[in-house]
Order: sequence, then C-alpha cells, then structure tokens
Amino acid sequence: MTTSQPPLDARKYAWHYGDVVTLGFQKSGFIIDSTPTYLEVAWMPDCVTERLGPAETENLLRVGHATSLSPTGDKTNAEVLETMLALRKIEIAIKERVASCKTKVEAESINQQIQRCFNEEGCDWDKAHGDKLLQLAIEPSEVGMLFKLQERMHRILCKRH
Repeated sequence: MTTSQPPLDARKYAWHYGDVVTLGFQKSGFIIDSTPTYLEVAWMPDCVTERLGPAETENLLRVGHATSLSPTGDKTNAEVLETMLALRKIEIAIKERVASCKTKVEAESINQQIQRCFNEEGCDWDKAHGDKLLQLAIEPSEVGMLFKLQERMHRILCKRH
C-alpha cells in the first residue's frame, strides 16, 4: 500500500524547507525559508541563495517535496539540502583560511592537510582522524595541543607523508 503525496501545487500545499523547485526549468534549487512575503531559495549547484518576492514566486514550480526521496534514493530532498549547505560552509571556511595565510608555504601546508582529509587511499591514521585534520586546517585554534603533537609525530613517522 502506497501513501499519497501532497500536491506539488503551491496554492494547495504550502512551501516547506527542502522542497525542490525550478524557475522556468532554467535553474533549480531548494527552499530554505518561507514566509508570506518571500521565499528564500538556494540555487544549485553553488548554493547561491536568493530571496524571491511574491511576484517572482509565481514563476516558481515545485518539482519535489522535502520529504520525498532524492533521485539517488538514499536521502530525502531535505537531507540533500543539509549536506549541500554543510559542504558550502566548509568550502567557504577553507577559502577564508587559505586567503588569511601570510606565506605560500602556510597555504600549501593547509592544502596538504585538506587533501589528507579526503584522500580515500590515505593512511589509516588520516582516515581515522579526518575530521580533526580538517578542523586543524580550517580552525587550528580550536584543536588541542595534544592532537597537534600527534599529527606532527605521525607526519614525521608515516612513510606516506
């Protein structure tokens, strides 16, 4: 027995966080915020947000509900939006951190740490500590001295670095 989905028509069913929308099939995105005076949309692929007034929302077409499964079938559309927004925040933080570097050597060191975080063929230590390595690259002041020492020792002793 299948459950019926609410209608896609925005006049019959209110907008919700995570709804998938398109604007004239030229661009698509996700609803981030909805009020009677505006809709805020994160346009794909860069998660650029735009606030649309009532006149602009008339041309917006909902193509998927937040609670519906995404095309991959493993997450809901709202979960996909959360992932996209989180990755966008990480991307911005990395760019800001690299821009704040005083030397080219410092920027290269940060790039190497970030590559280690996402390297699927990296060493077991890097895989086990990927989150902390990313935090060390982006916000070093938030990482404890003990981890910094462990990471330095690992880098010296590991044959892959």
